[in-house]
Parts: sequence; structure tokens; C-alpha cells
Amino acid sequence: MPVFNGEKLPVLRRRMLEKAEAQSKAMKLQTEQLRAQRLEKAKSQALQDAYQFIRAQQGDMNIQATAAISQSGMEMRKRLISQRDECSEKLFQAVRERLEAFVLSGESYEKYLKASFAKAVQDEWPLAKEAVVHVCPQDMKYQELFQTSAPIPCRVEADERIQIGGFILEDPVNGLLLDETLEEKLGRQKEWFYRNSGFTVEAQF
Repeated sequence: MPVFNGEKLPVLRRRMLEKAEAQSKAMKLQTEQLRAQRLEKAKSQALQDAYQFIRAQQGDMNIQATAAISQSGMEMRKRLISQRDECSEKLFQAVRERLEAFVLSGESYEKYLKASFAKAVQDEWPLAKEAVVHVCPQDMKYQELFQTSAPIPCRVEADERIQIGGFILEDPVNGLLLDETLEEKLGRQKEWFYRNSGFTVEAQF
């Protein structure tokens, strides 16, 4: 049976305590290091989440700002188009009124009808055998003018579709129509005006 020396017990006890203390410090250090690593990882994840959140918020703000600018631009364009159309309508209403006054001028309008009709028949339909001339009801008084000015037989008919003046020339044999009404000419001028006057509204947003 082994016998322990009493003098060695304190030494053994001290060594055991030192070893236990060293192991405890090592475990504590390892625990602190693990805790620090987890804390750093959590901080990094939190920063990444915060960055992604800020980016998402910035994206939403940019979308909202773009939409607001676009909406503002559209509203401004609508107002400008409305103002343009209002000004154009006033302008062409004034032109229409002048045309209506011209129709009532008598001799000047009669000369215009005669020249326009002769040119239309000669230049547009040189091979036509007969023609039907459509005029507004108040211009039926110029029936003889059309018939005597035409190099071919023609019939003059009242047409309520014609509101201002002028005429529509019809070739009943070939089924052709030539619109020389004043409202048609006014419409063509209106289209030309929008294309060439520079009085347009472009999107700037």
C-alpha cells in the first residue's frame, strides 16, 4: 500500500490548483474570444442589413422623385397643349369667319369659284367625260357659272355637308372625288400650321 509523503501533499495541491486555474483562464479566454467573434459577426451583419435598408430606401425615394417629376412634367405639358389648342382654335375661328365673309362678298367669291373650278377640271380631270358639282345650298345660285365654265357636261347639286363654300367635284364614271371646299382647305392649312409653325409642345421631362 503506497504511502504518501506528507510534505509532498502541499506541492501536489498547489500544482493541481495551478493547473485548474490555468485551464479556467484558458476556457475563459476561449469564451471571451468566441463572444468577441460572435459580437463582431453580429455587428457586421447589422451594418450590412442597415446598408441594404438604406439602399432600399434610397431606391424608393428615387422612384418616388422620378414619378413626381414625371407627373409634374405631364401636367405641365397638358396645360401647354391646352393653351396651344385654345390659341389655335381662336386663330382658325377668326380665319373661318373671314372665309364666311369672303363667301358673302359676291363678285370676288364668284371669280374665285370660276377660276378654281376651271383649273380643277383642266388639271385634275382632263379625261373626264362628265362631272357632278356639289356645293353648299346657298351657292346653288352659281349653278349656271359651273355649267358654262365646264368643258364637259356637269350637274350641280346642293350638298349640306359643305358648310362654308367651295365645291366637291365628282367623276361619276370613274368614281373619283376632288374636294375643293373652303373647309377642306382650312383643314389642310391647320395641319400645315401644326407641322411647320413651330407652335408645338415637346416633352421635356
